[in-house]
Amino acid sequence: MKYVHTRLRSKQSGFTMLELIIVVAIILILSGLLFPAILHLIEKAKKGRVRTQLHSIVAAAKSYKNEYGRWPGQAVQGVDFTTHHGDFIHDLTNNPRNFLFIEIDPTWVTGSGQNDTFVDAWGNEIYIALDRDGDGDVHVKPTPKNGFATLDQIVPNNTAAAVSWGNTPGDPDSLLNTWGL
Repeated sequence: MKYVHTRLRSKQSGFTMLELIIVVAIILILSGLLFPAILHLIEKAKKGRVRTQLHSIVAAAKSYKNEYGRWPGQAVQGVDFTTHHGDFIHDLTNNPRNFLFIEIDPTWVTGSGQNDTFVDAWGNEIYIALDRDGDGDVHVKPTPKNGFATLDQIVPNNTAAAVSWGNTPGDPDSLLNTWGL
């Protein structure tokens, strides 16, 4: 009996160019759909971080006032409103009794010494208003760097407030504050 040796031809394995293009197209479409959602989540996280920062600043200022009977940075001129935070920050972190009223993350501050300024997650200045005249209300009037829009509000029954213009300075919809506008 004669054996016939047949050689089975193996099919080449791998993907065709068309299959690869389809897979890449599907990945691009899915990433295009997910990218805006991821950006939204990042923005939401920044807003949450800034809200926490604003409340921490106000709580530290109130604690300082309770301890020393005056607001931090009392030498700053103005009735209720302060934009330069050098003395304010110094008082909260270097005070006679060595209390630490606030733990300041390095990303929260720009400048140095007298020119220290609290900034938000977008690098915009945070505005702090303190009831320096003792009337029980805070007058908040921050102007963003672009100078186009100004908030002018009396916050009743508050002794301290902090404001960030958020990711769009001058847009009231992006405003973040401690009194819930």
